[in-house]
Amino acid sequence: EDVHIRREVNALYVYAFCLPSCREYLSGSKGEGFLFPWSDLDIMVSKLPPEEISMESFHNDCAYIATTNGCKPGFCKLIQSYAKCDYYSRVEFLQLKQHAGFNVNFDQTIRGPCYSTNFPDGFDCCYALPVHPDSSNVFLRTFKTKFWNGVKLEIMNKNITVMHCVPKGPEKGDDDGHQWLISFSILEQNIVHSLNHVQF
Repeated sequence: EDVHIRREVNALYVYAFCLPSCREYLSGSKGEGFLFPWSDLDIMVSKLPPEEISMESFHNDCAYIATTNGCKPGFCKLIQSYAKCDYYSRVEFLQLKQHAGFNVNFDQTIRGPCYSTNFPDGFDCCYALPVHPDSSNVFLRTFKTKFWNGVKLEIMNKNITVMHCVPKGPEKGDDDGHQWLISFSILEQNIVHSLNHVQF
């Protein structure tokens, strides 16, 4: 019961403090409502439209097109929809975020796709680009979901954003820094939150 209440409080916090340009998701053990003394706070900061991604095809409402051609499984490359240019570099993306946040958290360091800082109490922040629901719904239709408690149907009917691209590349084979990890962490969170105590 305590875990459920903390999840509700977290959801209310995310809703209340949603900025016009981005949305924050609480993840990790604290985001799941658990209070472990050794756990820090994990946050995913997702850009909002029009900073969305369309998978494999052009979309009028999306700033980027993702392609999996030439990528490791689970990764993609991003191309700006309205510009004829090279792939969008995740390295440059991270550097821009680091410069923008320097005056806020001067001790921040890059750890994988996240910025880690000890201020005020220690947290990891992962900046992400959302995949448009039109693309994620196509992907979800291929899933068999007997144990999802109606989560799949709710996500598709309400066009909930559950897929993201995060600035993390494969261990090998991406020296240019162009491959982004396709993340399903928010989808997984929706599934976990739907489970009752017997299923969990």
